[in-house]
Parts: sequence; structure tokens; C-alpha cells
Amino acid sequence: MSRYRAIVLDLDGTLVGEDGHIHPRTLAELRRIAAAGTVVMVATGRSEGSAAAVLEELGLETPAILYNGAAAYCPRKRQLLSSRTMGLELLEKI
Repeated sequence: MSRYRAIVLDLDGTLVGEDGHIHPRTLAELRRIAAAGTVVMVATGRSEGSAAAVLEELGLETPAILYNGAAAYCPRKRQLLSSRTMGLELLEKI
């Protein structure tokens, strides 16, 4: 039994190497701990289009946090579950 209930990881510079892929040993370990019951999730500044290939490579069914926390994405359905955008008033101030 794992001592962690969940692990949330960034992509760039954490899971994804300079070649754009996850190291095979890291991938195998993440799959092993997910199979043992630890929830494995991704949180990244990337968009769904940019993160989709890596999420597919991971093979996770858990939602991913995208856009630096502004959206939740379902990799299984390949769609945003929830997102927050700035209102026009705030954008005009910026």
C-alpha cells in the first residue's frame, strides 16, 4: 500500500524531457503506482492541445489541471470539464 493517496505532477521539466517524452522508467513507475491505487494527476500551464499527447502517453483517466489552474480537462473524453476565463471588464483594465 502506498503512503500517498495522490501525486500531482507538472509536465515541462518534471515529467517531460527535452525530447518531449516521458522517460520509460518514469512512465512505468507512474503506471505501477496508479495501478496500486494512488491517484496520479497532471497540473500544467499548457493548453489541452499542447498537453493532450503527453496525457495520452501517460494513459491516465484522471482529470488534468491546465492553463495554470484555469481549467480541468478529461483526457478520456478529450474535452474541458470546467474553465474560468477573465471577464471583459478585467481584460480592458489589463
